[in-house]
Amino acid sequence: MATHDDAPFDALAARVDAAAARLPERERTVLALRESQGAGYAEIAAALGVDQAQIPDLLVTARLAVREQVRHAPSPPLATPDCPEARRLLVARQDGERVDPVSATWVREHVEGCDACRAVRRALREASLACRSWDPGALVLVPAPAPVAEPEPVVAPDPEPVVAPEPVLDPLPAASEAPPGPRPGAQRLRGEPPAGTARRRRRGARALAAGLVTAGVVAVAAMVIGGPSTDPGGKAKPHATPESVSQSRSGGRAAELRRARRAAARRKARAARQR
Repeated sequence: MATHDDAPFDALAARVDAAAARLPERERTVLALRESQGAGYAEIAAALGVDQAQIPDLLVTARLAVREQVRHAPSPPLATPDCPEARRLLVARQDGERVDPVSATWVREHVEGCDACRAVRRALREASLACRSWDPGALVLVPAPAPVAEPEPVVAPDPEPVVAPEPVLDPLPAASEAPPGPRPGAQRLRGEPPAGTARRRRRGARALAAGLVTAGVVAVAAMVIGGPSTDPGGKAKPHATPESVSQSRSGGRAAELRRARRAAARRKARAARQR
């Protein structure tokens, strides 16, 4: 049962509860976790799933809004562009959060020269004291669920290129199956005798030379064996002597040598024309 002395405290708590009910859900939760349960900035950020650097801004907004409803007085304005940063540092220092020495020196110097920030410092303290009378109910610090990573899209592999089959070539005919005739692609030059002509001519020249030698030998043998003969005029021819036979043989050999030389010369000439 509430006593007469608790009436002002209960009236303040009702005003704070009414002002907090008008706050957005996130600002109301941040204010309740900090003022009712004394949670640190890191715990609040983990419970809401936000960056810890956003917690000072949320607390400044919530506390100044509650003060406006409880005191029925507007919040001090922002006098300079540095005032928002000064407010974040002021609320962090009031809540016992760590502030680096450089920032602490800067905000102290800024507040000394800024009337609006001095008024905001007092307003933040008043709001924090008023919220101590507020009972928002039991709140459980539950870390925000980690964001579910979206499944990576399944990319179908590129189809393998279709390789065209190699053409099947007919095997080359064997040497024994080659058709008779001139070699493919071979062309006879203009004026070149047909194949085999030179060989036949050489054979004919050798046969002719052999025939002439044989005829000479037979004639000499007939003169030696048959004795003297008569010429067409009826005159008797003298018998062949060894000297005459030797001369006849020498003459026949000389004639045969000349014919052979002429035949060789003709062959060389034909060969030169063929080249």
